[in-house]
Amino acid sequence: MPFGLRSSPAFFSMLIRQILGNLEFCQVYIDDLVIFSDNVEEHLDHLKQVFDKLYKYKPKTLKQLQSFLGLAYYHRRYVEGYAKIAAPLHALQSPKMQWIWSDCCTVSFENLKNKLTSYSILRQPDINREFKLYTIASTTALRAILSQTDDNVNEYVCFYASRLLKGSERHYSITEIECLAVVWAVNFFRTYLYGKKYKIIVYHYALKWQLTMKTRNARLTRWSILPQTFEFEIIHRKGVLHSKIDALSRPVVDLGYGRYNSELP
Repeated sequence: MPFGLRSSPAFFSMLIRQILGNLEFCQVYIDDLVIFSDNVEEHLDHLKQVFDKLYKYKPKTLKQLQSFLGLAYYHRRYVEGYAKIAAPLHALQSPKMQWIWSDCCTVSFENLKNKLTSYSILRQPDINREFKLYTIASTTALRAILSQTDDNVNEYVCFYASRLLKGSERHYSITEIECLAVVWAVNFFRTYLYGKKYKIIVYHYALKWQLTMKTRNARLTRWSILPQTFEFEIIHRKGVLHSKIDALSRPVVDLGYGRYNSELP
């Protein structure tokens, strides 16, 4: 619905009334709801009825889904693990996929709504502070976090980034996938990292030397060129200590074309 049209408020209010149905204890004024009751117990019941009505509605067509994903994608940098969470919804957009709204889609839809409406812990990056880049990969997605540390030695997140593996990337070796995550993340955050010294924190031990030494693998050799144009230090962190970025890149997600193990071997 476009902004600025005279009829927009009335039309929007009409749609909300249709959604809420005949709830006599609820009055609608554009995007505000007034719920009134005689006592606390009755009010709690009224709240539940309203919430049930609101949660009931979900995208019913491809156009409706694309509209929602357009909003979610615009704010993806504020959603930790966006690619993983939204994967079932994005899979529905494929022309090869039949439109079937599954429980997995409902979970993804509700998770995205909660993420988009919850308080964010992100802070604006300070170009005078050192950056830390966390990267990790699973059998389905790449994941990165760009963070900094404040004066009280408390680490905070500046940006989240994630994407699903594409086509042949799913057949890469473990080291190649983890290296791809670093190269992709460095390129993704290059605006903030270029010309500055920063740390890359990885849990895959081979990357500690893979990006700084020669290798016979042509693909890894080609990838190692990009990070070397930046000034960085690679730090290995054990997987158990990598949970801040690992949590949302590991779970199995049913994408409609097969399932993948939740852990790399």
